[in-house]
Amino acid sequence: MLDIRSWQIRRDRVVFVGGAAAVTALAWLYLVRMAVHAHSYHSIDFAATFLMWTVMMIAMMLPSALPFVFAFGAEQRRRRVHNLPYVPAGVFLSGYFATWTAFSAMAALIQQALHRSSLLSPMMTATSSVFVSGILIAAGVYQWTPYKEACLRHCRTPLSFLLSDWREGSLGAFRMGSITASSAWAAVGC
Repeated sequence: MLDIRSWQIRRDRVVFVGGAAAVTALAWLYLVRMAVHAHSYHSIDFAATFLMWTVMMIAMMLPSALPFVFAFGAEQRRRRVHNLPYVPAGVFLSGYFATWTAFSAMAALIQQALHRSSLLSPMMTATSSVFVSGILIAAGVYQWTPYKEACLRHCRTPLSFLLSDWREGSLGAFRMGSITASSAWAAVGC
């Protein structure tokens, strides 16, 4: 029985890592293709911008979620072996992707506003040194705020996450995936 479970764990990890590598590679390929053809876009439409942000967030953030997916999957396998209710890891990942997709929509809206106000060029370079200076100053000030400390508290290991934020059922798994993405989002500011 132990050999079968270790085989299942290895199989799941190969599937998740292989899937994550494939999705990440495709996302990066898409971003490179967008960069090559960026000079042909005179105006940025929301759908293309939203898609670019979504693909970019998946490419960058999915690999960091794998330890959480593995921990969640291991617990769900344990439950399945003991004939307890279990939830597929895909539900957890759905919550993760939903949160990053929402972030991408917000980022695309902000980018659209920056383009409309001519603070970004069609090549996505800043057109105002005052704007760039303001961003750098705000980033520097942020480093000294209590919000930064609050974000650092969200940086955690998969085990502490499972112990502190476990939720039951499919909705709970979805929320856990969303919490994982939100924690990663907060950690990005750390």
